[in-house]
Amino acid sequence: MIKSIFKKVSIKMASSSKILSWSFGEVTHSNFINFKNLKPEPNGLFCLKIFSDFELCCLKKKCFCHNDKFLNLKKAHTGYKVGHIKLFYPAVHIWYIKSSHSNISNILNLSYKILEKIINFKLKVVIKSYDIKIKKFNLFIFDKKIKNIIFTLSGAKALKKLLSDRELFIDCLILKIKIKKCNSFSKLFSILKHINKILIFYYSGNKPSWMVLKKIPVLPPRMRPLIALSEKKFASSDINELYKIVLERNYKLKKMTTYLDPKQLLINERISLQESIYALFDNEKLINPILTSSKRVLKSFSSLIKGKYGRFRQNLLGKRVDFSGRTVITVEPNLFLYECKIPIYIALELFKPILYYELKKKKIITTISFIDDYYKKNKKQIILLLKNKVKSYFIMLNRAPTLHRMNFQSFKILLTEDKTIKIHPLVCLCYNADFDGDQMAIHLPLTNNAKVESNYLLLSINNIISPSNGNAIIIPTQDIIMGIYYFTFDFKNKSISLNDINDIINFFEFNNYNFQINIKFNNKKKINTTLGRIIINYLFFKNFDYFLNIVFKKKILTYLIKYLFDFNQLSKIIIILEKLKKIGFLISTYSGITISYFDLIEVKNTFLINKVVFKLKYNNNIFSIVELLNNFFVKIIIKKIQINKTGLKKTNNLFIMLDSGSRGSMLQIKQLIAFRGFFSKSNGDIIKDPIFDNLKNGLNMKNYFISTFGARKGLTDTSLKTANSGYLTRKLIDVSHDLVIYKIDCKTKTGIKIFLNSYFTLVELYKNLYGRLLLFSVSLKNKILLKENTLIDNKVLFLLIKKKINTIFVRSVLFCISNRGVCCFCYGIDLSTNKIVLIGVSVGIISAQSIGEPGTQLTMRTFHTGGVASYFFYSDNLIISNSGFVKFKKCKCVINKFGEVIIVSLYGEFMIFNKIILEKYKFYYGTKIKFRNGFLIKKNTKLINFNDNNFYIYSENIGYVYFKKENNIVKNYCLEDNKFYYKTLKNFKITIINKSIKKNYFIPKNFNIVVYCYDYIFPGEIIAKLVSVTILKSSIIGGLPRLSELFEARIPKLKALLSEIDGVCKIKFSHLNYIITIISKFGFYKEYTLSCLRKLYINNGDYVKIGDILSDGKPDLNEIINLISINYLLSYFVNEINSIYFPQNIYVNCKHIELILKQMTKKVKIIFSGESSCQQGDILFLEDAINENFSTLVNSRRLSYYKRIVTGITKTSLESLSFFSAASFQETNKILVNSAIKNRTDYLLGLKENVLVGRLIPAGTGLIKYFKKKSKSSKNNLDFKNRKKKFYINYF
Repeated sequence: MIKSIFKKVSIKMASSSKILSWSFGEVTHSNFINFKNLKPEPNGLFCLKIFSDFELCCLKKKCFCHNDKFLNLKKAHTGYKVGHIKLFYPAVHIWYIKSSHSNISNILNLSYKILEKIINFKLKVVIKSYDIKIKKFNLFIFDKKIKNIIFTLSGAKALKKLLSDRELFIDCLILKIKIKKCNSFSKLFSILKHINKILIFYYSGNKPSWMVLKKIPVLPPRMRPLIALSEKKFASSDINELYKIVLERNYKLKKMTTYLDPKQLLINERISLQESIYALFDNEKLINPILTSSKRVLKSFSSLIKGKYGRFRQNLLGKRVDFSGRTVITVEPNLFLYECKIPIYIALELFKPILYYELKKKKIITTISFIDDYYKKNKKQIILLLKNKVKSYFIMLNRAPTLHRMNFQSFKILLTEDKTIKIHPLVCLCYNADFDGDQMAIHLPLTNNAKVESNYLLLSINNIISPSNGNAIIIPTQDIIMGIYYFTFDFKNKSISLNDINDIINFFEFNNYNFQINIKFNNKKKINTTLGRIIINYLFFKNFDYFLNIVFKKKILTYLIKYLFDFNQLSKIIIILEKLKKIGFLISTYSGITISYFDLIEVKNTFLINKVVFKLKYNNNIFSIVELLNNFFVKIIIKKIQINKTGLKKTNNLFIMLDSGSRGSMLQIKQLIAFRGFFSKSNGDIIKDPIFDNLKNGLNMKNYFISTFGARKGLTDTSLKTANSGYLTRKLIDVSHDLVIYKIDCKTKTGIKIFLNSYFTLVELYKNLYGRLLLFSVSLKNKILLKENTLIDNKVLFLLIKKKINTIFVRSVLFCISNRGVCCFCYGIDLSTNKIVLIGVSVGIISAQSIGEPGTQLTMRTFHTGGVASYFFYSDNLIISNSGFVKFKKCKCVINKFGEVIIVSLYGEFMIFNKIILEKYKFYYGTKIKFRNGFLIKKNTKLINFNDNNFYIYSENIGYVYFKKENNIVKNYCLEDNKFYYKTLKNFKITIINKSIKKNYFIPKNFNIVVYCYDYIFPGEIIAKLVSVTILKSSIIGGLPRLSELFEARIPKLKALLSEIDGVCKIKFSHLNYIITIISKFGFYKEYTLSCLRKLYINNGDYVKIGDILSDGKPDLNEIINLISINYLLSYFVNEINSIYFPQNIYVNCKHIELILKQMTKKVKIIFSGESSCQQGDILFLEDAINENFSTLVNSRRLSYYKRIVTGITKTSLESLSFFSAASFQETNKILVNSAIKNRTDYLLGLKENVLVGRLIPAGTGLIKYFKKKSKSSKNNLDFKNRKKKFYINYF
């Protein structure tokens, strides 16, 4: 018997003796049952002696025991006893030979094709030879006659012999001699790897010979049932059919060996037995699988385990539950936020056992079968009883797809006679539900713990804030917003003076809810406001400490709810939300806002657009026109439809819906009243002919046909997005499920260095810093301003800005050194509670859900945007905030004729110092600065103006310009300058000559050459320019494909070159390729080859450092971590993912992305093994590599060197410490086989493993036993308590 309490699960290969010890008897007959008396066949696949504790009821031919003919067959399906089949010729297990890493071929150093031929008796292999010319493992054709001094074998027996302990020991001795004689490192490592593969089996307690089977276990009938449908019809599991074929062929082979049949017949039967055993374990992999009479492939052991419908995912990770129901949902505005209504007929079915228990207590009914009749006869009594029982229960509602935890919430039960579930309108956003036929599932918690958890943790009023970004998720939407907007809108009517709030409310009620009245309200100062604004302000601020004299839109209401939540006013929020709901619905009903045809005021500018589009003729970049026209029309549309200031009569309902944020976007309104715009094909390319018609006037035939492309694209994208984002979420969950808060402080000494001046907006600074903890104390004038481990809230953030502190170190989960999970201090605040995270919170799952849930809102298409202008600052001016002296560093500059300093290297550093460095900036090629080294500049000086978006190439020396007028350039008109320039069609070379000095400039494609041949120019003058409108078109993968590319750490298709050494650049051009050579000051060099179609960011003679980006494209994550740093990888990775979500107005907190990156960067690759037990090229966990170095250091040996690597989330999941978790994700057979060979043990530390074995997960309330253990509080914990910060580990 398996113990009820267990701490680990191990997996190991089974030997023949082990299978025999499990078995309760040998199966010899292939028949299932005797069809005459319908009893199981003795020693058959359903034998009662072998598989159950029962015996046959009687041995007569006709048996009528208990009037059940199938009584004996049912008895066979009780219990979990195992049988075995003894094979009369050994057979190879398919999982060890026909896998991507064939274990038998690895040990024997023979290819899979050769092994297959040996098994099928086409080749024979030499086992032992006394002839010098013929060695072991030499191969011969099966029919060839060989001398008596050579011993050969074929078939599975040959492999059994070669894999025996004695033969492998001899092989190892031969390999040892080869190592002594070996001269090359590559051969040495290959021999060591070969020995390693053999030793793995013996170290783990397995033997390679066990891969060849002599006995096969037979599963209990309970796991491969035979169900009687009638006397002649039976439904059987596919496994039974496969076992039957194995038994028949085994019996046939036994007969042939006893009757000494011809050799060829025996060989054929051995091959067929081998094929049947292949089919039993993995029928789907075979070229000719065993089929049923209807030509369906029989399901083998592999298909029972792997895939969506295998044992792991179908039966262990997810289970069908009792006490659940499902029906359509509708809205009910009169409910409270924590209530829902469920149909009486569903409630009666859900509470049936509970009601039966009560009725049985009162001795009204005796069995549950009579309860339905009682329902029909005593409806009033049963409903009264149901109402009493329902009061003590909370019900859980779930809407599929469950993308995040907000899709599972609990509510108080109310009963309704309707046949639908009725929910509160404010919870629709959490569930992403609408009422067009959506369904919801009902679940009833039964145990005391489950009831308590659903009453508190899952209750809807405790889930107001989203854990992904800290924003409110239960907020007013649609009709409510529209009503409140209309209620607080200023209609410019005559004003009445009222001072008391009660007078205002009475006036509103007795005046037939007329809210279009202006009021002069006395609140410290006299304010001219509206009735609606006073009532809404009274809801939020009862004493009128603040008064917002504005129109209340969706954004403002969201901010106010978040503001109240930050100040722990949860009960107040719930009351306010209920009142806002009532006011919103009331006013939207009274106002009668709707869309009519006359609200669609047409923008008649199509002729003008035609002129603009056809005159510009920007065939190179159609996407700039799309942006230009969109920006142009937004301004026109707002002017046309916005509410006229003269009064109510010209109110536009379309504008009310747009401006309030209740419904619609500017893109939709543009299509309604202006023009439909550009449409994309199925492949993502934009059709160059835009649709100038709008939806108000309708489309012509051509435009209607073009718009069908967009409709088709939308439909296909939606279905693809759902599948891809769902798969991405599953991968993220699998990689991060074991990250749980288990510690208060890990005492790490590393974190993220943050430069406060590098953030352009306060919003960005707030998003990155709020809720983190300081790593080191912050000092000012040698006095401690903030202690280490101080939580950065609004007050601390304000203090840092006020005291002008530039650099701080904060803690991050990426640098958390906890042995298991992460610690409270490194994680910071829990965004859903706004307090420091509690022990037991499964932060990994929350992070995965936060990133995966908005995946369906992302686009699938490839974006086409400019590649040059985006590399520069986006603010208009850079203003210095400190007075000091100018200092340039690590850059190459020239001074133009106006005295301006121009940076002509890849980048340069600019610093302002006054004894210490006050400010530091990084500028790129072409930046103009008016100040020189040593200049004193004052505070608030404008340093640079970024309004010019054009990209220029500057001369670095004085001389004459020379270039050949070939086919590579063509005359082109530039709109910006109103001039003709030579435009480059390919990469072009310009030379500036001054006496004997020549300087070459490589001008990329699509640049305008500003200078003419033989012009005399000075340093800092413009040679060529790229106008921002005619930016080079570059395809950037965006949306979901880019997101999966980042998380899988794939090498980008358009990969950027990164410098691997410090040195000076030399660029040559040959065979349509750039040859870039970086020469170090120590004499060695590194050479790169790049296509001439790519853009370079360097010039001849530029000095570059390790990690500098040399060309366009996206850098590889592994190159970033090795050449630059893990800190830069963190900022790059976070920025890249946020840039994907930002266009869709989605914000995901940085800590969620950091958690996933932590899992991706936890492995290292050994570069030099030293004298440690590792080998060069081994991939280990970072902790294992550090521990290995500690043990080598203790013995005074040479340490190993390693480099950090970034692994994709799929690879990280499959290489998890838990084989259970990895096997339930992907490649189930491969992982189980490799784990069995290594005799791996799963210590059940993660969440998934515990769900699989049916235990409580080690997170949340599952850690109650952990909390009960008394542990001595550390000094750090006491330090934390002294600062009046409390941890409430209270889940009830």
